[in-house]
Amino acid sequence: MADSMDIIIVARDTWGDVWRRRQFLAEEFAARGLRVLFVEAALSWPRLLAGSPDMATRPRDRRRQVTAPPIQARDNLWVTAPPKPLPNHPESFARINRILFTAHVRRCARILKFDKPLLWLTPEYAWFLARDIPHSLVVYDITDDWVHAASLPEREAREIRDNDRRMTAAADIVFTVSHDLYKKKKDAHTNTIYMPNGVRPHLYEINSAPMPLELESVQHPVAGYTGSLHTDRIDPGLIAHVSRNSNFSQVFVGPDMLDATTRQKLKSLERVFLIPPQPLERLPHFTCHFDICHIPHVQNDFTNSLDPIKAYEYLATGRPIVSVTLRGLAHLADFIDMADDYESYVDALNRNANGVEKSTMEQRRAEARTHSWSARADSILKCVRDAMP
Repeated sequence: MADSMDIIIVARDTWGDVWRRRQFLAEEFAARGLRVLFVEAALSWPRLLAGSPDMATRPRDRRRQVTAPPIQARDNLWVTAPPKPLPNHPESFARINRILFTAHVRRCARILKFDKPLLWLTPEYAWFLARDIPHSLVVYDITDDWVHAASLPEREAREIRDNDRRMTAAADIVFTVSHDLYKKKKDAHTNTIYMPNGVRPHLYEINSAPMPLELESVQHPVAGYTGSLHTDRIDPGLIAHVSRNSNFSQVFVGPDMLDATTRQKLKSLERVFLIPPQPLERLPHFTCHFDICHIPHVQNDFTNSLDPIKAYEYLATGRPIVSVTLRGLAHLADFIDMADDYESYVDALNRNANGVEKSTMEQRRAEARTHSWSARADSILKCVRDAMP
């Protein structure tokens, strides 16, 4: 029965201040009494030795995970970080990394006495775990279509396609966060299920909060953005157009994954502020002081495959929302003012700043409540029960 099963969640990222779909679901599963092992992205020793920021900032206790037991982060929830001692090329090195990754996960499962757990696999490159780890069920949870990420070289895109095929073939259930991804997957797997992202409404349904120090010098009106700053997501040209053709301050709160050229371009713009990622409980203090929440994404196949968590969080704030037109947001079109080009985007910002909004604050908050992570977890566990042998 799903009610007593153990779950191993293999993630692309870490268990930390920045929460994404897998962190929210891991906590929801654990809160229901299910035991969860959260496997972080592998700790790359070459990148750690080279001083790569994403490795150097890993908590020190994760660096000792090669021999140490998993770290308990919550009731029923443990975290571990597998080692990655070699680059993934040539293939012989990748094979060694896979063997060590598998051995690490098996050791942790043995320590926790996990008996044939559910494997919840997010990264397509983890396909080998479905082959090498005893399990009751394999879930492939697809949140992005990385094949269409413009920044990836062709070799990486080809590897993603190959690994995605392997993972799809190994899965018992394929969850997709967007209709775009669902359409691409439904013919490749007979049990493909559309399962969008969610929100914890109570975190964002606040009408007042202390002013963050980072916002004290920012002039209103403020168009705010929370989430990763990634070249494959945000549109620097649109942000520059808003800076030059409106009186809006633009605030971006989240992990900075931009290349140096794009970062410098944004920092050179007037009234554009880049703020480091914030703990989950502090994010609502920022959104509470935004006049408008916005999504200035680039429009391409990659961003159309997304279901931005920020959209649901924005709804829960009750603030007006402006976004570029994205297929992944079509189901929220009654609540989000969408624009097809730069001029229309500025017009939408001005329109909402003047009180001409697509929906009311209460309508937006009511919609957010229908997309709670709690409800998502219940739906997922029903699907899992139905698929159990």
